[in-house]
Amino acid sequence: TATVTATGDGTTYLGSVSTGFQILPVYCVTPDATGGKNGQAWTDGAGDEGPMTIDEAYGAYTNGGYGGCAILLKTGTYAPATRLWVRSTFVMSGGLAGVDNHTKSAPDAKSVLDGRGVVDLVNVERIPDADTAYFRGIEFRRAYSTALRKTDVKYGGVNYSGGVDVDGCRFADNA
Repeated sequence: TATVTATGDGTTYLGSVSTGFQILPVYCVTPDATGGKNGQAWTDGAGDEGPMTIDEAYGAYTNGGYGGCAILLKTGTYAPATRLWVRSTFVMSGGLAGVDNHTKSAPDAKSVLDGRGVVDLVNVERIPDADTAYFRGIEFRRAYSTALRKTDVKYGGVNYSGGVDVDGCRFADNA
C-alpha cells in the first residue's frame, strides 16, 4: 500500500492507493490535549491550531457523517467517553512520538484505549464493502465487554461487509 500526504489549504490529508485514493482528514491527538483545537498540529499554536482530545477527534469523524478519517495518537493513555462506532474508512494509528505523522516514540510503542471497565471500546459496523478500518499500534485495555468487534450486517437492503486490518496491536485486561 502506498501512502500519500498532501497539504495545501492548511489541512493535512492522508490518502491510500489501496482504498481508491480516498482523501481522509487527519487529526493529531495527545493525551494531554486541552481541547478546543483543530487537530492539525501536535503542539498548540496560534488560534485553534493544536492537538485534539480523543473525544474531539471522534466527534469530528461522526459530525462529518462518518465520511472517514485518520486519528493519529501520541503515545499515552486515552479514556474515550463512549464506544467508538466505525462506519467507513477509518485509520487509528498509535504509539507516535508527536513530532510528525509517522515517527514512533519507540519501535513497539502503543497508545492505550482504556475502557476503565465501563465503556466498550470499538465497534466496526455497517462499513461498506470497499472500505477498511485500520488499527495500528493500539492497546485495547479494560473494555466493559467488547474491546474490538466487527459485525457484518444488511441494513436498508445493502450488505455491509468491509474489512478490519489490525497490526501491532495488543489486547489486555478486557472483560
